[in-house]
Amino acid sequence: MDKELTIAETFVILAQHPDKGRYRISDIQLNYGLLGAIIFDLASDKTIEVSDDRFLKVLSEKQLDNYYISAFSDVVKKNIRKQKRVKWWIKRIAQKANKIRKALLNGLQEKQLITIQQKRFLGLIPYRVAQLKDKSVQQSIIIDLRRIFRRERKVTEKDIALLCMIDACKMYKIIARDRKEAKSLQRVTHELVKDNVISVGIAKAIEEIQAAVTASVIVAAT
Repeated sequence: MDKELTIAETFVILAQHPDKGRYRISDIQLNYGLLGAIIFDLASDKTIEVSDDRFLKVLSEKQLDNYYISAFSDVVKKNIRKQKRVKWWIKRIAQKANKIRKALLNGLQEKQLITIQQKRFLGLIPYRVAQLKDKSVQQSIIIDLRRIFRRERKVTEKDIALLCMIDACKMYKIIARDRKEAKSLQRVTHELVKDNVISVGIAKAIEEIQAAVTASVIVAAT
Protein backbone atom coordinates (compact mmCIF):
# COMPACT_ATOMS: atom_id res chain seq x y z
CA MET A 1 0.00 0.00 0.00
CA ASP A 2 1.24 3.52 -0.82
CA LYS A 3 2.92 4.85 2.35
CA GLU A 4 1.79 8.41 1.55
CA LEU A 5 -1.89 7.43 1.44
CA THR A 6 -4.02 6.56 4.43
CA ILE A 7 -6.09 3.38 4.48
CA ALA A 8 -9.22 5.50 3.91
CA GLU A 9 -7.70 7.33 0.94
CA THR A 10 -6.50 4.07 -0.60
CA PHE A 11 -9.96 2.53 -0.12
CA VAL A 12 -11.73 5.43 -1.87
CA ILE A 13 -9.27 5.53 -4.80
CA LEU A 14 -9.66 1.78 -5.26
CA ALA A 15 -13.47 2.09 -5.26
CA GLN A 16 -13.46 4.86 -7.89
CA HIS A 17 -14.27 3.94 -11.50
CA PRO A 18 -11.08 4.49 -13.53
CA ASP A 19 -12.80 6.31 -16.40
CA LYS A 20 -16.11 7.65 -15.08
CA GLY A 21 -17.20 9.95 -12.27
CA ARG A 22 -18.76 7.21 -10.17
CA TYR A 23 -17.82 4.34 -7.88
CA ARG A 24 -17.72 0.62 -8.54
CA ILE A 25 -19.46 -0.20 -5.27
CA SER A 26 -22.74 1.06 -3.82
CA ASP A 27 -22.97 4.23 -1.71
CA ILE A 28 -23.80 2.07 1.30
CA GLN A 29 -20.66 -0.02 0.85
CA LEU A 30 -18.57 3.07 0.16
CA ASN A 31 -19.76 5.01 3.22
CA TYR A 32 -19.50 2.19 5.74
CA GLY A 33 -16.24 0.91 4.27
CA LEU A 34 -14.80 4.42 4.47
CA LEU A 35 -15.80 4.77 8.12
CA GLY A 36 -14.19 1.44 8.94
CA ALA A 37 -11.02 2.47 7.10
CA ILE A 38 -10.85 5.74 9.05
CA ILE A 39 -11.15 3.88 12.36
CA PHE A 40 -8.31 1.62 11.21
CA ASP A 41 -6.20 4.69 10.41
CA LEU A 42 -6.79 6.17 13.85
CA ALA A 43 -6.11 2.81 15.54
CA SER A 44 -2.84 2.45 13.58
CA ASP A 45 -1.78 5.94 14.70
CA LYS A 46 -2.58 5.09 18.34
CA THR A 47 -5.26 7.79 18.45
CA ILE A 48 -7.94 5.26 19.39
CA GLU A 49 -8.02 1.60 20.32
CA VAL A 50 -10.52 -1.23 20.48
CA SER A 51 -10.44 -2.71 23.99
CA ASP A 52 -10.76 -6.33 25.09
CA ASP A 53 -14.51 -5.91 25.51
CA ARG A 54 -14.86 -4.43 22.00
CA PHE A 55 -15.33 -0.85 23.20
CA LEU A 56 -13.76 2.02 21.28
CA LYS A 57 -11.53 4.20 23.46
CA VAL A 58 -9.79 7.47 22.61
CA LEU A 59 -6.09 7.40 23.54
CA SER A 60 -5.12 10.88 22.36
CA GLU A 61 -7.67 13.68 22.32
CA LYS A 62 -4.97 16.01 20.97
CA GLN A 63 -4.40 13.85 17.89
CA LEU A 64 -8.14 13.55 17.43
CA ASP A 65 -8.44 17.34 17.56
CA ASN A 66 -5.87 17.57 14.76
CA TYR A 67 -7.55 14.96 12.57
CA TYR A 68 -8.22 16.55 9.20
CA ILE A 69 -11.73 15.11 8.79
CA SER A 70 -13.45 17.28 11.39
CA ALA A 71 -16.92 15.82 10.73
CA PHE A 72 -15.57 12.48 11.96
CA SER A 73 -13.61 13.72 14.95
CA ASP A 74 -16.46 16.03 16.04
CA VAL A 75 -18.85 13.08 16.43
CA VAL A 76 -16.27 11.14 18.43
CA LYS A 77 -15.50 14.12 20.71
CA LYS A 78 -19.19 14.75 21.43
CA ASN A 79 -19.65 11.15 22.55
CA ILE A 80 -16.18 10.56 23.97
CA ARG A 81 -17.38 9.71 27.48
CA LYS A 82 -19.85 7.08 26.32
CA GLN A 83 -18.88 3.44 26.69
CA LYS A 84 -20.04 2.07 23.37
CA ARG A 85 -18.89 -0.69 21.07
CA VAL A 86 -17.45 -0.17 17.59
CA LYS A 87 -20.72 -1.13 15.91
CA TRP A 88 -22.51 1.71 17.77
CA TRP A 89 -19.81 4.19 16.75
CA ILE A 90 -20.02 3.26 13.08
CA LYS A 91 -23.80 3.68 13.07
CA ARG A 92 -23.54 7.04 14.86
CA ILE A 93 -20.76 8.37 12.63
CA ALA A 94 -22.59 7.12 9.51
CA GLN A 95 -25.02 10.01 10.01
CA LYS A 96 -22.17 12.30 8.89
CA ALA A 97 -20.96 9.98 6.12
CA ASN A 98 -21.52 12.46 3.27
CA LYS A 99 -19.60 15.25 5.05
CA ILE A 100 -16.80 12.83 5.87
CA ARG A 101 -16.57 11.62 2.28
CA LYS A 102 -16.61 15.20 1.00
CA ALA A 103 -13.72 16.18 3.27
CA LEU A 104 -11.66 13.16 2.23
CA LEU A 105 -12.28 13.87 -1.48
CA ASN A 106 -11.24 17.49 -0.96
CA GLY A 107 -8.00 16.19 0.51
CA LEU A 108 -7.41 13.91 -2.47
CA GLN A 109 -8.03 16.84 -4.80
CA GLU A 110 -5.41 18.87 -2.94
CA LYS A 111 -2.98 15.99 -3.49
CA GLN A 112 -3.75 16.18 -7.23
CA LEU A 113 -5.12 12.62 -7.25
CA ILE A 114 -8.70 13.40 -8.26
CA THR A 115 -10.67 16.20 -9.84
CA ILE A 116 -14.04 17.39 -8.52
CA GLN A 117 -16.64 18.97 -10.78
CA GLN A 118 -19.59 20.98 -9.48
CA LYS A 119 -22.76 20.13 -11.42
CA ARG A 120 -26.52 20.66 -11.14
CA PHE A 121 -29.28 18.11 -11.65
CA LEU A 122 -31.99 19.60 -13.88
CA GLY A 123 -30.12 22.86 -13.52
CA LEU A 124 -31.30 23.17 -9.89
CA ILE A 125 -29.92 20.59 -7.47
CA PRO A 126 -26.14 20.90 -6.96
CA TYR A 127 -23.98 17.80 -6.76
CA ARG A 128 -20.32 16.90 -7.10
CA VAL A 129 -18.62 14.43 -9.41
CA ALA A 130 -15.21 13.06 -8.43
CA GLN A 131 -12.96 11.46 -11.02
CA LEU A 132 -9.45 10.05 -10.93
CA LYS A 133 -6.87 12.47 -12.24
CA ASP A 134 -4.09 9.91 -12.47
CA LYS A 135 -5.33 6.38 -13.15
CA SER A 136 -1.85 4.99 -12.59
CA VAL A 137 -2.26 5.53 -8.82
CA GLN A 138 -5.25 3.19 -8.72
CA GLN A 139 -3.47 0.72 -10.98
CA SER A 140 -0.46 0.74 -8.66
CA ILE A 141 -2.74 -0.09 -5.72
CA ILE A 142 -4.26 -3.02 -7.64
CA ILE A 143 -0.82 -4.29 -8.71
CA ASP A 144 0.41 -4.09 -5.13
CA LEU A 145 -2.66 -5.96 -3.87
CA ARG A 146 -2.06 -8.70 -6.42
CA ARG A 147 1.52 -8.99 -5.14
CA ILE A 148 0.10 -9.45 -1.64
CA PHE A 149 -2.30 -12.13 -2.85
CA ARG A 150 0.64 -13.94 -4.52
CA ARG A 151 2.57 -13.57 -1.25
CA GLU A 152 5.41 -11.74 -3.00
CA ARG A 153 6.01 -9.26 -0.19
CA LYS A 154 5.63 -8.92 3.54
CA VAL A 155 2.14 -7.91 4.67
CA THR A 156 1.73 -4.95 7.03
CA GLU A 157 -1.04 -4.18 9.51
CA LYS A 158 -2.37 -1.50 7.17
CA ASP A 159 -2.46 -4.04 4.32
CA ILE A 160 -4.55 -6.37 6.48
CA ALA A 161 -6.90 -3.53 7.39
CA LEU A 162 -7.40 -2.64 3.72
CA LEU A 163 -7.99 -6.29 2.81
CA CYS A 164 -10.65 -6.52 5.52
CA MET A 165 -12.51 -3.52 4.08
CA ILE A 166 -12.23 -5.02 0.60
CA ASP A 167 -13.73 -8.23 1.97
CA ALA A 168 -16.49 -6.50 3.96
CA CYS A 169 -17.53 -4.41 0.93
CA LYS A 170 -17.20 -7.24 -1.62
CA MET A 171 -14.64 -5.40 -3.78
CA TYR A 172 -12.84 -8.43 -5.22
CA LYS A 173 -14.31 -7.84 -8.67
CA ILE A 174 -12.28 -4.61 -8.85
CA ILE A 175 -9.03 -6.53 -8.45
CA ALA A 176 -9.85 -9.91 -10.02
CA ARG A 177 -9.86 -10.67 -13.74
CA ASP A 178 -12.91 -12.94 -13.50
CA ARG A 179 -15.37 -14.47 -11.03
CA LYS A 180 -13.24 -17.54 -10.41
CA GLU A 181 -10.26 -15.43 -9.46
CA ALA A 182 -12.45 -13.24 -7.23
CA LYS A 183 -13.38 -16.30 -5.17
CA SER A 184 -9.73 -17.27 -5.00
CA LEU A 185 -8.76 -13.79 -3.77
CA GLN A 186 -11.43 -13.97 -1.07
CA ARG A 187 -10.00 -17.27 0.16
CA VAL A 188 -6.45 -15.88 0.19
CA THR A 189 -7.61 -12.79 2.09
CA HIS A 190 -9.09 -14.93 4.85
CA GLU A 191 -5.84 -16.92 5.01
CA LEU A 192 -3.71 -13.76 5.20
CA VAL A 193 -5.81 -12.25 7.97
CA LYS A 194 -5.62 -15.50 9.93
CA ASP A 195 -1.91 -16.22 9.38
CA ASN A 196 -0.23 -12.84 9.81
CA VAL A 197 0.93 -11.79 13.24
CA ILE A 198 -0.30 -8.30 14.04
CA SER A 199 -0.64 -6.31 17.24
CA VAL A 200 -3.42 -7.31 19.62
CA GLY A 201 -5.04 -3.86 19.42
CA ILE A 202 -5.16 -3.85 15.61
CA ALA A 203 -6.31 -7.48 15.54
CA LYS A 204 -9.27 -6.64 17.76
CA ALA A 205 -10.03 -3.55 15.71
CA ILE A 206 -9.95 -5.59 12.50
CA GLU A 207 -12.28 -8.26 13.88
CA GLU A 208 -14.80 -5.82 15.32
CA ILE A 209 -14.75 -3.25 12.51
CA GLN A 210 -15.07 -5.84 9.75
CA ALA A 211 -18.04 -7.43 11.52
CA ALA A 212 -19.66 -4.04 12.13
CA VAL A 213 -19.17 -2.85 8.54
CA THR A 214 -20.43 -6.14 7.08
CA ALA A 215 -23.52 -6.08 9.31
CA SER A 216 -24.20 -2.40 8.57
CA VAL A 217 -23.95 -2.93 4.82
CA ILE A 218 -26.34 -5.90 4.94
CA VAL A 219 -28.89 -4.10 7.16
CA ALA A 220 -28.77 -0.85 5.16
CA ALA A 221 -29.26 -2.73 1.90
CA THR A 222 -32.42 -4.54 3.07
